[in-house]
Amino acid sequence: MADFTLPGHRALGHSRRRSSLLSLTPLLLLLILIGGCQGCRSQSEKLTTEFFATFGDAVECPTSDVTPPAVKLVFEHPASGQQVTLGSGHADLTIPIRTTDRFFVVAVAEDPEGVSKLSIFGPSAPTCKSVDGIGCQVGPGLTVPSSLTPTGALTRLWLPYQVAVNGASCPAGCEFASWRQSISATAVNCSGLEGSSPTLILTVP
Repeated sequence: MADFTLPGHRALGHSRRRSSLLSLTPLLLLLILIGGCQGCRSQSEKLTTEFFATFGDAVECPTSDVTPPAVKLVFEHPASGQQVTLGSGHADLTIPIRTTDRFFVVAVAEDPEGVSKLSIFGPSAPTCKSVDGIGCQVGPGLTVPSSLTPTGALTRLWLPYQVAVNGASCPAGCEFASWRQSISATAVNCSGLEGSSPTLILTVP
């Protein structure tokens, strides 16, 4: 996935205007993802309503920040349609999904003294079964985290991640049997302290 850098702004006033401008980077990413995601348009409307223009204020990085950012995952449950928030104090969550499900998981990081980087990870791997008597082994896919890095620090960052099951990744002579993806997010403050979300584990079947 790509790494995104937000432009810096020296003046700390006009926070509403700056927040709107800085929101364009993940918003453009969201629009690009929607273009290749059938059935995601209604979800996108909810996401933009909740997260557009909700970057926090730009802040001066403190000389010391002993508290890591609070990091959470927010998504619409594909079965119930209800919004789920997986954050501080929550255990990892495992939910079954269908191969046809397409939805977004949004990583959100907050720190009143500033967040300097937010990353979301989503390594996944299918389980394949043989159709011709030959053993099938597929390792976990190599995943580069998608990251958002402001030039300075902001009190809130968010970044969307699209979930889409890829059942066509089994080698020749094998067919799709099951699938598993683990999604988590991390954020770093100005002092280098890292906060992390619980892990969302998606399974098929």
